[in-house]
Amino acid sequence: NLVFNDMEVLVELYKNAVGFPTPELQDLRTNFQMDTIAKTALGTWLADQKEEMIVDAIIDGNAAHVIQGVGSGMSVAATAHSNLFYPNGKTATADLAETDVLNVQQFRRMYNLMRHGHSGNGSVPFNPCKAAGQEGFFLLAPAFALSDLDADGTFRQSLERAGARSDDNPLFSRYDFRFGGLYAVEYNRIRHPSSGENASNVWQCIVLGARAVVLGNASRPWFHVRDEKAYGDRYGVAIKCICGAARTSFRPVSNATSNTSGAARSDTTVLNQSSAVLSVYSNSSI
Repeated sequence: NLVFNDMEVLVELYKNAVGFPTPELQDLRTNFQMDTIAKTALGTWLADQKEEMIVDAIIDGNAAHVIQGVGSGMSVAATAHSNLFYPNGKTATADLAETDVLNVQQFRRMYNLMRHGHSGNGSVPFNPCKAAGQEGFFLLAPAFALSDLDADGTFRQSLERAGARSDDNPLFSRYDFRFGGLYAVEYNRIRHPSSGENASNVWQCIVLGARAVVLGNASRPWFHVRDEKAYGDRYGVAIKCICGAARTSFRPVSNATSNTSGAARSDTTVLNQSSAVLSVYSNSSI
């Protein structure tokens, strides 16, 4: 039978602003126009926040500014990923200990899960990323977790025998490499759980297939000048846009309830074939 599923991306106003006194004098004191540099800084800020939105969506289901600032009559909350995994048979972050690190065993396990699915999603394979005729999945992990993998004897032996005989070998150049069907990428935005025992030592590594997140842009970013100028002695520039991001978790279309109707979706049947979260134990400081 043909089954239809759908998902939704919620958007909300997103903005920031900068200001400075006496723009005419500031322009004389600097070798650039303050208005131009302010807009450049705000544009850089927005580009950086768009990446944070993607991580928000994978971990919490929606962008943080949507979860925290939705309009009246809407019900949106952070939702745990339907594909959560832990090493060594553990079932929660509080159970993780020093032995539950990222290692070769977890690489093999995650690749098999992505290729064949798991009981929680009906054993439906995940959507692989494709490039240059190759298929694979990406693992985003912090340097601490990848350092634990580097200490795995099987990993080091494999790279010693099959890796390049140069400083391009990940043993030296780390930490972007392909191993066991996964493309590992050192990523500095990997997060800890917001609370709970061992939270500071648990890292929520992200495994990505194709089409893991949908970005919603209801308007292009635009600049707005401060209206109240104190006789021209105060100048401010704001950037605004209406946007959001959501994890590509699908539900049956038979569930008519949506977040925008004032109540959270009641149907717990979620199908996500694009991403997963692997929580591992590792150091969080040097």
